[in-house]
Amino acid sequence: MKLQWFRGVVFGAFALLGAACSGEGSVVTTFIQGGASNAGATNSSSGGASGGSAGAGSASGAGSSAGTGSGTGGSAGFSAGGVAGAGSSGNAGNAGNAGSAGNAGGTIGDAGAPYGCVSDTDCGASACASSTCVAGACVSAPLPFGSPVTALPASACHSNICDGQGNVIAWLDPSNVPASAPCMVARCDALGNATSLPAVAGTPCLSAAGARCDGAGKCVACLAAADCPSGQSCVAHACASSSCTDGVQSGSETDVDCGGSCARCAVGKACAIDQDCASDACEPVAKICLNATCIDERKDGNETDLDCGGSCSPCVPGLKCLVNADCTNHRCDPTLHQCAGSYCLDGRMDVDETDVDCGGPNSCSRCIAGQHCKSNADCRVGHPCNANGVCE
Repeated sequence: MKLQWFRGVVFGAFALLGAACSGEGSVVTTFIQGGASNAGATNSSSGGASGGSAGAGSASGAGSSAGTGSGTGGSAGFSAGGVAGAGSSGNAGNAGNAGSAGNAGGTIGDAGAPYGCVSDTDCGASACASSTCVAGACVSAPLPFGSPVTALPASACHSNICDGQGNVIAWLDPSNVPASAPCMVARCDALGNATSLPAVAGTPCLSAAGARCDGAGKCVACLAAADCPSGQSCVAHACASSSCTDGVQSGSETDVDCGGSCARCAVGKACAIDQDCASDACEPVAKICLNATCIDERKDGNETDLDCGGSCSPCVPGLKCLVNADCTNHRCDPTLHQCAGSYCLDGRMDVDETDVDCGGPNSCSRCIAGQHCKSNADCRVGHPCNANGVCE
């Protein structure tokens, strides 16, 4: 009986050990001391180990599910001396398969739409297009053809306008004349080229106070003595102190460097009074200095008549002459050597007359019957000029 108790203890211990290893088996042990019962029966349930963990998927795609491992538990199998047998431990489950890679991510999205608008001020505008806010979007429209563009500088003789399609173009504009240089007048030609011409002589020169333009595009101090202060003369377009030896008529001079406060003038020079002439003879009409003999009431020197002709003043009609220059009307009769009044009354056929004091294309009267002619116009009305050149 002691042996039987010992065997029961040993078999119980193995049963406990098997239960610990299997993790799921249950053991019921009945100790019967003193042979109170027959051998106890023990049932052992078999248990399987659970499967392995799932494999992780890569990227954004989910991995496939892992395989499930399986194991078979040991059976508890026998009764001995009333002690239940321990079940054996189950086998480990197989590892799960790795999950497959995930699918690629989505493509990059399209560019976003422009910012919208709330009012026209949110929309930009160009020189030749307007932009307005319509239903939250900016709408552009070209300005009409010819709309002026003042925000951009224009070249000379042109102006900037819109072409009606939103573009800026240069347009011929003769009124856009470039700035003129001193004593030059800028202008635009028909082709839109900027040119310039000299200003008219005497035009005030803006680059210097009191100066004037010389007519050749230059700004000068003076053009004549009248442009200079009193007592000065204009020498080479510059005002200078008057001098009786400066080679110009200036100050009180009546001719170049003579007359007035300077030395008296020689014969033929301009004068104002007798005292301006060295001969004390200033012709009162022509205002030129004469020889002293021209006022001595005698015919002397080279005079053709009393105090006239030659180097003296010309003679009036009726006085003697040698050449036309000796006469005031420049008509010296070559036969009579007399300053003629009208050659139509001089009793001679001269100049262009066809007979004595008649005919010709000028102002003489027409010829009467019997006088010579060249055409009917030389004869009085009713007296034609015949083939023999005589008024009938």
